[in-house]
Amino acid sequence: MGNFFSKILPKTSALVVLFTAAAALTGCTGLRQASEEVPLLTKQTVLLNGKGTPFDEDYDILRQRPNKSILGQRPYLWAYGTGQRLGPNLFGRWLQNIGEPPVYFDSVAQLRSAQQLGLHYFNLGYYRVQTTTWHEHVGKRVHANYLIESGPQFRMSTVALRSTDRKMDSIVKHFPLPLKVGDPIVAEQLEEIQINVVKFLKEQGYYHAQTSWVNYDLDTNGGPNHTLFIAVVDPYGAGGDPRQKPIDAIAINPTFSYQKAGRSGAALDSTRTANGIDVVQRPQKFRPGFIDRQIFVQQGQMYDGTALQNTYKNLSQLGIFSSVELDVEDRDSAVAVRIKGVPLPRRGLMAALEGTGNSGSLGIGGSASWDNRNLFGGGEVLHLSVSGSVSEQRNSTNT
Repeated sequence: MGNFFSKILPKTSALVVLFTAAAALTGCTGLRQASEEVPLLTKQTVLLNGKGTPFDEDYDILRQRPNKSILGQRPYLWAYGTGQRLGPNLFGRWLQNIGEPPVYFDSVAQLRSAQQLGLHYFNLGYYRVQTTTWHEHVGKRVHANYLIESGPQFRMSTVALRSTDRKMDSIVKHFPLPLKVGDPIVAEQLEEIQINVVKFLKEQGYYHAQTSWVNYDLDTNGGPNHTLFIAVVDPYGAGGDPRQKPIDAIAINPTFSYQKAGRSGAALDSTRTANGIDVVQRPQKFRPGFIDRQIFVQQGQMYDGTALQNTYKNLSQLGIFSSVELDVEDRDSAVAVRIKGVPLPRRGLMAALEGTGNSGSLGIGGSASWDNRNLFGGGEVLHLSVSGSVSEQRNSTNT
């Protein structure tokens, strides 16, 4: 009697077997699922100034992608269609799962793809770009074509950054504008500059700075090589507050508890540090000097959004707080900073067990760790850990 065995084939291997059998018996172009009225999109070509585009992102913009093919055959499409014909049984569902549904030609998607290609090149500074699209319909197949006539790329002949506010104008002159004469006008880069200008203003005390303050004036009348570029910071046109705001109060509670918030309990201990930071806690667990060093702003200095972000990150990464909350309160002519830190338990113990072994051994391993946080009131963390394992070696004899 012969010996038989069964094996679950991986998705790719199984599909190769099915594809080979189908190609030998019936072919698997997948056209059986299409008609002349509802044809398949079988090919797309993008031409840039009369030649095939060298940029993959041009194809990524297209709204439709033809079914994958191998040597003119479409095994994934064939598998999906065969699974549909077999019905809702186990094998049919499996074929649909490893296959892909047919991609029928969509004329609306074709027009939108052409529009997106034009917008993409316009955003790269090709302001005279024109796109054309057409398709070739043969039987059950459609070949979609896209022609991009980019024209010249417009480049900057003048670069400047200004503000309609006199004081702000003297400040933005120190912003390192990453543009120079001869650079192309790229929309994505301009958006990034807009964000960085706002970040710079917030570092200089402009608490209400926002991206709507930053606009661009472009004069392309001089042609592609003589484009005037001026970035304008206008807080008045956006209805914003152009005043710089100092920090008039900083308070932190490093022993905050959401469960005990609002309840009466132990008296609060408040200490003001040399940098004007009020450390409020109950009972006193952290040395005020330690807390002072973890906060990168001080009372009286101008609002600095980046310094506050770094303060939040620093407190969160100390390993002594389970959560940190930082709020900024607008007080008309100034701002106040409030920080709440929820401390982790002073001591913590963790243990874990796991099985170990291989074909010749069997065992068990484990580890344990003990933490003592804020040991001397200065955020210290004492971490002790131990691990080990035992195993039994088994000898095996082949006969």
